[in-house]
Amino acid sequence: MVGRGIIWGAIICIPFWLLVIWLIKAGVIALQTLTFVGLGLTLSGLLLFLILNLILKAKQEKKDWDTFIKNIPTPPTQSKPHPKDSSESGTPA
Repeated sequence: MVGRGIIWGAIICIPFWLLVIWLIKAGVIALQTLTFVGLGLTLSGLLLFLILNLILKAKQEKKDWDTFIKNIPTPPTQSKPHPKDSSESGTPA
């Protein structure tokens, strides 16, 4: 599976960077613009990664907490005998 990702990454990235280099050499875009855009995309990607990582971590902690709550042993409930009323026993009070 990882090999497929590397192959697809190469298939997508190599033509992209060749196009970027060609556009810079042709003067269509400036290198400084590319630097700022690349930095912005990198920081945005990092921020997105951190947000998604925190969301997944929070879900895992909630799941762990729910599992912990479910596994707390509860004391067995014993039914206590009701005290007999003297009128039910048939013996005079």
